[in-house]
Amino acid sequence: CEPRMASPRLGTTTHRTANCTVLQSFWQCSVSVMGSSTRFRSTQRYGSRTTAISNAAIVRTASALALILDPPQVTAWSAAQGSFTSLPLLSSGEDLAGCVAAVLPAGGGAPWCYSAIRSSWRQAPSDALPGLPRVTTTAALIPTTTGFRAFSARTAAFVPLATSNGVAEGSTAVAPALVWDSSTFHFFDARADAWISEPRLSAATPGVTLWRTTALILDGSDAVGFGTQSGTVSRTTLP
Repeated sequence: CEPRMASPRLGTTTHRTANCTVLQSFWQCSVSVMGSSTRFRSTQRYGSRTTAISNAAIVRTASALALILDPPQVTAWSAAQGSFTSLPLLSSGEDLAGCVAAVLPAGGGAPWCYSAIRSSWRQAPSDALPGLPRVTTTAALIPTTTGFRAFSARTAAFVPLATSNGVAEGSTAVAPALVWDSSTFHFFDARADAWISEPRLSAATPGVTLWRTTALILDGSDAVGFGTQSGTVSRTTLP
């Protein structure tokens, strides 16, 4: 479910004129702000939609969604579905990438996650620990009292992982989302809503490199790779 990208450029560019601010991210989603009216355009098949915003609103974009922070609500625009979905809360922090957004309520409580594929908001279960999830282009990793949950952009489900002292890896620039602990690497397969586990062979701290759709881990004298497009793990011993 990772959106295709026209170029490796990451982030959001902003172009300003005297009366108009245009925000463009990749090729799926563009936003034009003129006064109190905002036009959201999906460059895939749904054309454009317009919604009103206040002067206090902040608009952020990712490759398949836009997030409108307009107190006292947060609204997400899905370029995949061509629709808006609002959430009546004040945000104390947010992050977004690809098909996923996460918002932390200012009043406390579990974070909310948004799937652009489903065009829906879901609040994390009550076992979620305080703090903003680690967001990737296809998932969000949420620490819990028993380990982690992965929010899936494909189904908007929270998939649990039981682990102790796990370390989450992922960023808004890449698709892979993974957790490692003292004995195991856990990779989240966003295509199947499942965790794939691979034993660690070295007691040394692993070296983790993430790039686009791939995770590469140095596990002692071995290299471990995970591909989000295939959902498979491969290991090889280095010479």
